[in-house]
Amino acid sequence: MPDGPEGSRHLVIDIGNTNIKIAFFQGEEMFRLWVGSAVDDAHLREWIDPLQTEAAIISSVRISDNVSKQSETLSESNAFETVAPEFNWLSTFNFPVFLAGPHLKLPITMRYKTPETLGSDRLAAAVAAAHMFSGQNTLVLTAGSCITADFVTEHGEYLGGTITPGLHMRLQAMHHFTGKLPLVNKIAEETPLIGDSTVASMMSGVINGITAEMDGLIAAWEKEIGFFNVILSGGDGKIFAKKVKSRIFAIDNIVLHGLNLMLKHNV
Repeated sequence: MPDGPEGSRHLVIDIGNTNIKIAFFQGEEMFRLWVGSAVDDAHLREWIDPLQTEAAIISSVRISDNVSKQSETLSESNAFETVAPEFNWLSTFNFPVFLAGPHLKLPITMRYKTPETLGSDRLAAAVAAAHMFSGQNTLVLTAGSCITADFVTEHGEYLGGTITPGLHMRLQAMHHFTGKLPLVNKIAEETPLIGDSTVASMMSGVINGITAEMDGLIAAWEKEIGFFNVILSGGDGKIFAKKVKSRIFAIDNIVLHGLNLMLKHNV
């Protein structure tokens, strides 16, 4: 492994509703990324051993509400079995493993009224947005299983945002709650405004509808707040990057970058 950029080496794990993402950072630069639906711990052990990892952080949207998110590391609290049993083997290493959440020290100020209910993925996206555009109002749109919008002020204050069903969730809902609409899994690269078949009509409704939602949300917030930067990320972010009329910065894996910053702030 060639020498990477300067800075501490961190392991970052994001357990989402669909996929698990695992990344290695040195400083603020990501130099390895793994994405899959199931963890291959033998393969990942080969990654970790030679890299002299100094600390790790786990974010999971699958944690039940009754899990206590204490400030100590997972290694110290012995909570792997409850939080992320598929990563229990990490406890055999000597570096600390943190659970992402609002209980950690944060580089932003929390203005969310129910931080205990805030998903660590949304929080991480906000942390990354505040860092990338320090001193500026910034909205980050993340298009995944759900589409979230999270706003950070120029003063580094996290206000909150919106949550709405994502692209695939909407397609699945139409199939599940109707008698005849098919289940659409393949996303067409080009989506006409007027669908000339049932599948095309469903795709048009979902993709053009989400695009209109994003444009409308940005316009409404600009009227309320004034100018702000817009970041678009998430697994389905690329689908909407060229469709949204507003000026945006398309940034991949913003949650991973935010988790790395949270870890850096606590280590």
